[in-house]
Amino acid sequence: EEAFTVALAGHSAVASVSSAGAVPGRNGWRGQISFPEGFPEGKSVSLEYVGVDYGYVRTLGLKLVAGRDFDPTFPTDAERAVIVNRTAAAEAGWTSPAEAIGKRFTSPGSGKPDGTVVGVVEDFHQHGLKERIGPMMFGIRRGNGLVAVRYRAADTASVVSHLRRTWDRFFEGYPASWFFVDEDFGRQYDADRRLMRIFGTFTMLAVLVAGLGLFGLAAFTTVQRTKEIGVRKVLGATSADVAALLSKEFLKPVLAAFAIAAPVGYYAMHGWLQGFAYRSGIGAGVFVAAAALLLFVSAGTVGFQALRAASADPAESLRYE
Repeated sequence: EEAFTVALAGHSAVASVSSAGAVPGRNGWRGQISFPEGFPEGKSVSLEYVGVDYGYVRTLGLKLVAGRDFDPTFPTDAERAVIVNRTAAAEAGWTSPAEAIGKRFTSPGSGKPDGTVVGVVEDFHQHGLKERIGPMMFGIRRGNGLVAVRYRAADTASVVSHLRRTWDRFFEGYPASWFFVDEDFGRQYDADRRLMRIFGTFTMLAVLVAGLGLFGLAAFTTVQRTKEIGVRKVLGATSADVAALLSKEFLKPVLAAFAIAAPVGYYAMHGWLQGFAYRSGIGAGVFVAAAALLLFVSAGTVGFQALRAASADPAESLRYE
């Protein structure tokens, strides 16, 4: 594995290479029990442990907020050093990331997660926005299932070709597979994107059907009130007065429908957002914008028929049967 990663790093566009048991979007060893130094007797922290190789922090672009990265020049790092995220340091009861440096985690069994903290990284989303960021620990472990490569995006085709050749040189006869971390991470939201497309499509259909229905109702009503419109114009009403009168009568039920739909929409969206540990709020601005759009569509639909009826010759309207 070490020779393979060294060969991959030989490409001019490759910035760093490391290996890991998991990358963001995939599970490490979840639910690992560990006892932080100074923790109350019998109390433990449940960690997600990820075995990594040297250079993982740099390759994944993680931000160190205290301490250092794993260093091959320190012989003890391979066996006794660990890096934790900010949440793990906080759950261990340490008041700051700096205080965590030099403290020890002890595993109830043999092996991981166990070691002395040499670095603390800023929290990041390993599992997307539907889960709260949990305590994580990284330790040196060879023979990981994934190799991570950080490179210049402009040289993707060249790097992929280099990856193929290097793989075939070291593992001839075994199929190679790779993925881009951002795309792999984004697959967690495939179901939400499908739901968004479905709701978007049906929303547009609903608006179209409602608009056609409102247009037809406005046309029918103006025909029924043709003589009334003629009388009003003979008595001095302007086209604007008649159009405003007809539009106002249609806007009242439209606003009543919005008053019913808005709370239903709020509770439906609020319930859906509960599935995300990190979520935006539903502010009043969303409903103000929806109401403005509704009034615009309704006024445009009804106003066309109202202006058409109001602009008709009163004499023709009075002769209408």
